[in-house]
Amino acid sequence: MPLKHLCIRLLLASTFTIVFCVSETGLRAQTSRNRLDYSSAKGFAKLPAPGLPDDVKKAIAAALKQAVFEVSGATAFSGQVLAADELIFQPGSTLVMTGLRGGDSIIIIADTVVLQDPRLANKIIRDPAFAANPGSPGSPGAQGQPNYAPPNETFRSANGGGGGNGGNGTSGETFKPPSLYFLVKTMTHPVIPSRFVIDFAGLPGGSGGSGGAGGHGGHGDVGWGASCNWLGMCNSGPGRGGDGGPGGSGGMGGPAVAGGPGFDLIIGGSTNFTDLAEQFTLLNKGGEPGSPGSGGPGGGGGERGRGGQTCGQCNSRGDGVDGGPGGSLGSGSPSTTKGPDGIITFASGIDVDTLLPKVAIIIPKGGGGVKHPQDKGEIHP
Repeated sequence: MPLKHLCIRLLLASTFTIVFCVSETGLRAQTSRNRLDYSSAKGFAKLPAPGLPDDVKKAIAAALKQAVFEVSGATAFSGQVLAADELIFQPGSTLVMTGLRGGDSIIIIADTVVLQDPRLANKIIRDPAFAANPGSPGSPGAQGQPNYAPPNETFRSANGGGGGNGGNGTSGETFKPPSLYFLVKTMTHPVIPSRFVIDFAGLPGGSGGSGGAGGHGGHGDVGWGASCNWLGMCNSGPGRGGDGGPGGSGGMGGPAVAGGPGFDLIIGGSTNFTDLAEQFTLLNKGGEPGSPGSGGPGGGGGERGRGGQTCGQCNSRGDGVDGGPGGSLGSGSPSTTKGPDGIITFASGIDVDTLLPKVAIIIPKGGGGVKHPQDKGEIHP
């Protein structure tokens, strides 16, 4: 029977459902929160994947399809497209998608998904070790100038200069995730469908960078020397030692940023599969806000200069005073903004058989994977 409609169900924040049906009449349905373009076209019923963006279809066509991809324990996959005739989950196993910076989409497409024990939970998750980039730390403050640390004495009782202030830390990254496509023709029915879990929650915001340390105050100069006549009477001096310069202030920590958006999940394929998938546990809430960067430590005060050399009846004027330590501008500003939840889209009527590459490779057990010519040196498990 020719395909007459493509039905799209959008679950917004897991509270209600909107259904779009696109037919050959030319209806166009779009939402600003959904990255798919559901444009109809003449000959719509013959299209292998109506509604899928061209870049997704091209990525699938260029992928290296495996006859069987087996998930055992926690199995990582680093590529953009996992294409297989059979995607087999060993009991209680987890597929971990690690290539989260590889493009605008991560695609899992299989003719058949097999759950070897449908009573146990199986999962597809984003790499739990992946994190948004933290902010850069502030640069350290400069050494106070002038700095009369030995051997730079001029014996003029001059004070050391104040240390420079540390630079402020920068804000961390709010990671904008790719969309996850899970496209399947047939799947083993879990005993409790909700035990099949797809977890692509948004990432917490990257931590703010720490403030730079304040610069050390400059060393005080040595006091000028005394001058005496031949009778030991004091003509001048000696000079008091110069004071050490104050330490610079530590820079402010980088501000906290909002959490990243939840991943958009596009779950498509046969109507039977999408009906089943609506009962999965689907997690794509927005990420928590990041933490602010800590303030940089204040710089140490410069050392005091010693009093000038005495002679005869010329009494010492004493050493200078050590410079005081610098303060800190403190931590960056906090954030309470979570990332927005991702969108869950169910797209029925997608012809997975037509989308899948025709030629499959067979990887022997223990074979160490196969390099895809477009995979930039990564090894598929």
